[in-house]
Amino acid sequence: MFRDIILVVFIGNPPFGKHNVSSTYGRLPSTYVRCCKLYVSEQNQILAEVKDTNGRDTTKAISVEEKDLSKLSWWDLLILQNYFSDLKISKEEESLVKAIKSISGILKYKDNL
Repeated sequence: MFRDIILVVFIGNPPFGKHNVSSTYGRLPSTYVRCCKLYVSEQNQILAEVKDTNGRDTTKAISVEEKDLSKLSWWDLLILQNYFSDLKISKEEESLVKAIKSISGILKYKDNL
């Protein structure tokens, strides 16, 4: 009934990870925004495409059931550029970085009210 869905998740206070800091930008946008593709397999299973934990830059499909998702961490989700190739991180195109910083600041302020 539906085509593939890209689930985009924003978190204002992400867990710290070893691969989420750039010497140029500080925390990268991918620290705050991650995504995964959700789709229905030929066997009518709802699957989510996430990082493969084998250390390579590959993905794997997992069934969207509570027992499967309970082992996922924030860093198992993919960066936006995996699905939205027009987004590039470069010094000339800092709009994504600025937007993430703004939204993160708003959410942190809201939590302190």
